[in-house]
Amino acid sequence: MARYRRFIPALFSIIIISFVGKLWYDNANLTERNNRLREQFLMANERNMKFT
Repeated sequence: MARYRRFIPALFSIIIISFVGKLWYDNANLTERNNRLREQFLMANERNMKFT
């Protein structure tokens, strides 16, 4: 068990880096989705203004 102690910090580092990478990936996807929804909202709002 003692010889595995030196791997514990590396293992936690890999886990933390993978969580940060997942957050970055999710953020990039959500930003893109948000931009598309914003464009759709603006187009729908323009169409709606034509009816008034």
